[in-house]
Amino acid sequence: MMRLVDQGTAPASAEVVEAIGWLLALAEKVARRYGARAISIVRTTAQAIADLAEEALARSQRNLALEVGRTRLEPAPWMSGLARIAGRVGLDVGGVLLQGKLRSMGIGNDMVDLVEEELNREGLSLGALAKPRKLPTIEHFVTPRAA
Repeated sequence: MMRLVDQGTAPASAEVVEAIGWLLALAEKVARRYGARAISIVRTTAQAIADLAEEALARSQRNLALEVGRTRLEPAPWMSGLARIAGRVGLDVGGVLLQGKLRSMGIGNDMVDLVEEELNREGLSLGALAKPRKLPTIEHFVTPRAA
């Protein structure tokens, strides 16, 4: 785990990944003795470790190419960045769509806020689904802005 954090080196094997998972699960078990804030810290750390591992694996696999005969096919370098951006935009749009669908089913913002509040007590969150961003509309671009 130290090589992952300090040097950005991807975990070497499945056993290393399992050991990191075991360590973080043990930390969460101990954190339960200290309350929701400690649990939140452990879960935030676990998410950060997972993000670092994902980035390290993506870097190590970024240069994979397909070779057919003497032709080498590989993705453009900007493609992985574009995929990350698309994922974030998709989450924002998905949150807005989910909010509309929940409203059509009679589940309003007050109910979503209640669920988010309870999840926060446990150190969890709905994230972008709880408070989706207000997406711009055509009207937003047409109306003049105050100087």
